[in-house]
Amino acid sequence: MSSLRDLARGFAEEAQRDYVDLSRVVAAVREAAPELDEGGRRDAVLALVALLLARGLVVGTFRQVSAASAPDWVFERWPDARDELLARLRRDWEALGRDPEEGELAWVVAPEPPMGPIE
Repeated sequence: MSSLRDLARGFAEEAQRDYVDLSRVVAAVREAAPELDEGGRRDAVLALVALLLARGLVVGTFRQVSAASAPDWVFERWPDARDELLARLRRDWEALGRDPEEGELAWVVAPEPPMGPIE
């Protein structure tokens, strides 16, 4: 089983190249620790996000903006302090009543987001 630190290291490296959706972090924790119940998995994911924040990564969401030819998306960093950010993630996740799917809650990225289109 991968440790949270090992998972954090891998996601921190990935976040230098691309946006990391929270649902991918949840899936990695589920695979690494299948014995965890929903609450335990949520706690582990939030602990992993805390490790990513300690590495200088940021959390945010995408907001759709109108463009002349097609919709476009802008990444908006959550300005919350660490503890408030983690509480917000927990609250939003619990409100879902299930694990998040791609694009539902948040994304993790390096402070200087990758350039280029979002796929």
